[in-house]
Amino acid sequence: MDTFVDSSWYFFRFTSPWTNKTTYERKDIDYWGPVDQYIGGIEHAILHLLYARFFTKVTRDLKLHTHAEPFKALLTQGMINMAHPFCENCGKFLPKSFDKKGNWTGEYDPEKQTCNSCGQKYIVKSAKMSKSLGNTVSPQGIVEKYGGDTARFFIMHGANPEKELEWSDTGLVADYKVLMRIWNVLSEEPKQFRNKQDVYDQYIEYRLNRMVKNVTECYQKMLIRDALNEIIGFVDVLRQYSEMIPKKALYQDAREKTILLLSPVVPHLCEELWKLTGHKGYLSLEKWSKFDNNLINEAIERQWLAFENVIDDVKNIQKLIKVDTPQEVQLIIADNWKNDLVSQVLVWIKEGVGIGDLMKKTMANDNWKKQGKLIKGILDKISKNPGKFGAPFSTQDEEFEFFSQNAVLMGKELNTKFVIQKEADATDPKKAQALPGKPAIIIK
Repeated sequence: MDTFVDSSWYFFRFTSPWTNKTTYERKDIDYWGPVDQYIGGIEHAILHLLYARFFTKVTRDLKLHTHAEPFKALLTQGMINMAHPFCENCGKFLPKSFDKKGNWTGEYDPEKQTCNSCGQKYIVKSAKMSKSLGNTVSPQGIVEKYGGDTARFFIMHGANPEKELEWSDTGLVADYKVLMRIWNVLSEEPKQFRNKQDVYDQYIEYRLNRMVKNVTECYQKMLIRDALNEIIGFVDVLRQYSEMIPKKALYQDAREKTILLLSPVVPHLCEELWKLTGHKGYLSLEKWSKFDNNLINEAIERQWLAFENVIDDVKNIQKLIKVDTPQEVQLIIADNWKNDLVSQVLVWIKEGVGIGDLMKKTMANDNWKKQGKLIKGILDKISKNPGKFGAPFSTQDEEFEFFSQNAVLMGKELNTKFVIQKEADATDPKKAQALPGKPAIIIK
């Protein structure tokens, strides 16, 4: 039969692969069908899917099954591109090819970097991988050198399925190194553990449950690259945690869930890790990880987001002033009146109050009026991007306590000492820059 006919009903046959009496059994197709997720190239989006719908409706009318549509959801995958010679003079990509003896028969000279037709120098442009251009990559060499999981990881990490992926050998090597780093973190157990709860555990619990929630949602939406980035970020946090005498039960739970969440993309590596960490049976038969929403509620998330923003801000300042290892980092926590100000201003902005009226309203408050010059700068910042501002802590004391408890954790991450001060106690004039959830930062 013609291939277009066969490709219009093959998914029916897959439900009854062993039957020899008929094309498929009705009990099988009614159990498995319709297909939950169809993934194919954009070229399938019209004719192939139209044929599949036609066959499905005809066979339904013949009482061979009950469902009316072949697929519940469609995802058209992006193309994989690769840099390839392009002749601007001829206006075309130049095919790469060899004869049966391995002799070069391509339309360009790779040594002179010229087009065989016109003799002009060619340039290199991104082109869709295709047999006609000869710019395809055989997976066999990748599997032999880096393993099948590396190839899977690179393709999934390079771009989400619907986006185009630019093939790069350097990118492949970089992702191989990422996988090896993940392997090292998850396979090497810390030398010491503790059983008592510590302040650092709160952050790990938050990041772990956030990862499970985000990765689960990303997989459901086919945002696989986003899921992998979340996992990679958590592995770095877990590595730091493992170096700090972690709580045993929490560490083991975090490691197990990380392996499980990573397994759909790199199943071979994760099965080995599952066995290496003392588990019996196949990881692929385990139930999916669950998360605790109580540990990633809005209040907790805002506070730890403030923590992460401080880490990022310090790193950015270090790059700017070119200081690799500062002797000390001072964090100055904003006064309580700034908390009250920011909270009220955000309410006014939601109500549609303009920047000019915001200043009038704030100046009507006698306690704020004496801070007029400083408030003008704060209002300018908030009005440009209200979404970046908020009051993650209800009071200055709460924020001061939070950063004081986590000063050692920040110091471990940045290899320096953190000193936490309240704005009223600080003498450095930069203290005026402190805002709720955004301490002023002084690097020494």
